[in-house]
Amino acid sequence: MRSDFKAKKVSGRTYYNYSEWAWVGGKCRRVRQKYLGTLENIAKAMDGGPPPLHAEVFEWGLPTALWRLCCLAETTEKTDQLCPKRDQGLSVGEYITIAALNSAIRSNSKRSMWDWFAQTALLRKFLDAFKARLPSQKFWDHMDKIQGDTALSIWKSILKGMVERAGRRQ
Repeated sequence: MRSDFKAKKVSGRTYYNYSEWAWVGGKCRRVRQKYLGTLENIAKAMDGGPPPLHAEVFEWGLPTALWRLCCLAETTEKTDQLCPKRDQGLSVGEYITIAALNSAIRSNSKRSMWDWFAQTALLRKFLDAFKARLPSQKFWDHMDKIQGDTALSIWKSILKGMVERAGRRQ
């Protein structure tokens, strides 16, 4: 991962942003960006100026723990094996995993999925997810790709993998 600072002039004033970049899907993508403000604001903050007016707070523990369990169960991979699609945006498995995590944690409507997702540590786990990719229609479009028999096959594949891994631990 690499990082950089960028300056941008707006109405004669220069503002600064900090960005972090990583390889995602074989391409260099920005994975985090933070607005820093003007040089004056940055200097005030460094000199012990007034405390910030707000802080970014993320749900971290439960989303991360459940995401890790989804990784161990290979839910995304198993779904994608049985419901492939073009390599474009989030996969069917990623949409289903995000929806399942939301159902387990907060159970929002698909319409408000981004509002919930953006406040969790999952934002750093699904690097291709952003607001335009998480409207309710995208979830329904991807869920429609899973028919009844396919859903049963996915479930059996996930359970089989979990049983095999549990047997290796004993």
